[in-house]
Amino acid sequence: MASQSRNYELNERIDDSELLLRRAFRNKPAYISKTGTISSRAFELREKDNGLLSLNIKRLTAFELFVHDADKFALCQILTKVFHDNGARCLYAPESDNPAHVLVHDGSNDDVYLRTLAESAQLIDYPRGSYPTAIVTE
Repeated sequence: MASQSRNYELNERIDDSELLLRRAFRNKPAYISKTGTISSRAFELREKDNGLLSLNIKRLTAFELFVHDADKFALCQILTKVFHDNGARCLYAPESDNPAHVLVHDGSNDDVYLRTLAESAQLIDYPRGSYPTAIVTE
Protein backbone atom coordinates (compact mmCIF):
# COMPACT_ATOMS: atom_id res chain seq x y z
CA MET A 1 0.00 0.00 0.00
CA ALA A 2 0.98 3.64 -0.37
CA SER A 3 3.15 5.14 2.31
CA GLN A 4 1.14 7.24 4.76
CA SER A 5 3.81 9.94 4.63
CA ARG A 6 4.16 10.12 0.84
CA ASN A 7 3.99 13.69 -0.44
CA TYR A 8 3.70 14.60 -4.11
CA GLU A 9 4.93 17.56 -6.11
CA LEU A 10 2.70 19.42 -8.58
CA ASN A 11 2.11 17.29 -11.71
CA GLU A 12 3.96 14.31 -10.23
CA ARG A 13 2.68 10.87 -11.27
CA ILE A 14 0.63 9.25 -8.49
CA ASP A 15 1.87 5.86 -7.21
CA ASP A 16 0.04 2.79 -8.53
CA SER A 17 -0.84 1.74 -4.97
CA GLU A 18 -2.81 4.89 -4.08
CA LEU A 19 -6.56 4.63 -3.74
CA LEU A 20 -8.41 7.41 -5.55
CA LEU A 21 -11.93 8.66 -4.86
CA ARG A 22 -14.58 9.65 -7.39
CA ARG A 23 -17.97 11.19 -6.63
CA ALA A 24 -21.11 10.01 -8.41
CA PHE A 25 -24.73 11.04 -8.17
CA ARG A 26 -26.32 8.74 -5.61
CA ASN A 27 -29.91 8.74 -6.90
CA LYS A 28 -29.34 8.67 -10.65
CA PRO A 29 -29.43 5.20 -12.24
CA ALA A 30 -27.02 6.39 -14.94
CA TYR A 31 -24.32 6.64 -12.24
CA ILE A 32 -25.27 4.00 -9.68
CA SER A 33 -26.86 0.87 -11.12
CA LYS A 34 -29.91 -0.85 -9.66
CA THR A 35 -27.57 -3.55 -8.36
CA GLY A 36 -25.70 -0.94 -6.32
CA THR A 37 -22.54 -0.81 -8.41
CA ILE A 38 -20.90 2.22 -9.94
CA SER A 39 -21.60 2.63 -13.65
CA SER A 40 -19.16 3.59 -16.37
CA ARG A 41 -20.94 6.94 -16.67
CA ALA A 42 -19.23 8.08 -13.46
CA PHE A 43 -15.90 7.98 -15.31
CA GLU A 44 -16.94 9.64 -18.58
CA LEU A 45 -14.90 12.61 -19.71
CA ARG A 46 -16.94 15.77 -20.07
CA GLU A 47 -16.25 18.68 -22.38
CA LYS A 48 -16.60 21.16 -19.53
CA ASP A 49 -13.66 19.43 -17.76
CA ASN A 50 -11.39 19.80 -20.80
CA GLY A 51 -11.08 16.04 -21.28
CA LEU A 52 -9.68 15.43 -17.79
CA LEU A 53 -11.12 13.40 -14.95
CA SER A 54 -11.00 14.78 -11.41
CA LEU A 55 -10.40 12.49 -8.42
CA ASN A 56 -8.93 12.68 -4.92
CA ILE A 57 -6.20 10.74 -3.15
CA LYS A 58 -8.20 8.88 -0.51
CA ARG A 59 -5.71 9.13 2.36
CA LEU A 60 -5.47 12.92 1.96
CA THR A 61 -9.16 13.59 1.51
CA ALA A 62 -11.31 15.51 3.96
CA PHE A 63 -14.54 13.65 3.19
CA GLU A 64 -16.85 16.40 4.41
CA LEU A 65 -15.31 18.80 1.88
CA PHE A 66 -15.18 16.30 -0.98
CA VAL A 67 -18.69 14.88 -0.63
CA HIS A 68 -20.46 18.23 -0.05
CA ASP A 69 -23.89 16.58 0.12
CA ALA A 70 -23.95 12.96 1.29
CA ASP A 71 -27.58 12.53 0.26
CA LYS A 72 -26.78 13.63 -3.29
CA PHE A 73 -23.36 12.01 -3.86
CA ALA A 74 -21.92 8.55 -3.40
CA LEU A 75 -18.20 7.81 -3.36
CA CYS A 76 -16.26 5.08 -5.05
CA GLN A 77 -12.62 4.15 -4.74
CA ILE A 78 -10.28 2.78 -7.39
CA LEU A 79 -6.59 1.97 -7.49
CA THR A 80 -4.43 4.37 -9.48
CA LYS A 81 -2.88 1.30 -11.13
CA VAL A 82 -6.11 0.65 -13.05
CA PHE A 83 -5.78 3.99 -14.83
CA HIS A 84 -2.06 3.54 -15.49
CA ASP A 85 -2.54 -0.01 -16.80
CA ASN A 86 -5.06 1.36 -19.30
CA GLY A 87 -2.88 4.12 -20.73
CA ALA A 88 -3.99 7.06 -18.58
CA ARG A 89 -1.77 9.19 -16.34
CA CYS A 90 -2.82 10.27 -12.84
CA LEU A 91 -1.05 13.50 -11.91
CA TYR A 92 -1.10 15.42 -8.65
CA ALA A 93 -3.00 18.69 -9.11
CA PRO A 94 -3.70 20.22 -5.70
CA GLU A 95 -6.16 23.08 -5.45
CA SER A 96 -6.18 25.81 -2.80
CA ASP A 97 -9.16 24.18 -1.08
CA ASN A 98 -8.33 20.57 -1.97
CA PRO A 99 -4.78 19.28 -1.34
CA ALA A 100 -5.84 15.75 -2.37
CA HIS A 101 -6.82 16.63 -5.96
CA VAL A 102 -5.65 14.49 -8.91
CA LEU A 103 -6.29 14.90 -12.63
CA VAL A 104 -6.38 11.94 -14.99
CA HIS A 105 -4.81 12.68 -18.37
CA ASP A 106 -5.07 10.58 -21.54
CA GLY A 107 -8.29 8.88 -20.53
CA SER A 108 -11.04 8.20 -23.04
CA ASN A 109 -14.75 7.61 -23.43
CA ASP A 110 -14.13 4.25 -25.04
CA ASP A 111 -16.72 1.75 -23.77
CA VAL A 112 -14.14 -0.91 -22.86
CA TYR A 113 -11.98 1.60 -20.97
CA LEU A 114 -14.96 3.04 -19.04
CA ARG A 115 -16.29 -0.43 -18.24
CA THR A 116 -12.87 -1.48 -16.92
CA LEU A 117 -12.81 1.53 -14.58
CA ALA A 118 -16.36 0.91 -13.36
CA GLU A 119 -15.75 -2.79 -12.76
CA SER A 120 -12.58 -1.98 -10.82
CA ALA A 121 -14.20 0.66 -8.61
CA GLN A 122 -15.87 -0.04 -5.29
CA LEU A 123 -18.60 2.03 -3.71
CA ILE A 124 -17.69 3.26 -0.24
CA ASP A 125 -20.35 3.03 2.41
CA TYR A 126 -19.34 5.83 4.75
CA PRO A 127 -21.32 6.99 7.76
CA ARG A 128 -23.03 10.29 7.07
CA GLY A 129 -21.67 13.04 9.28
CA SER A 130 -18.69 10.97 10.43
CA TYR A 131 -15.71 11.72 8.22
CA PRO A 132 -12.01 11.06 8.44
CA THR A 133 -9.92 14.20 8.48
CA ALA A 134 -7.17 15.03 6.04
CA ILE A 135 -3.59 14.66 7.14
CA VAL A 136 -1.55 17.09 5.11
CA THR A 137 2.08 17.84 5.85
CA GLU A 138 4.07 20.52 4.12
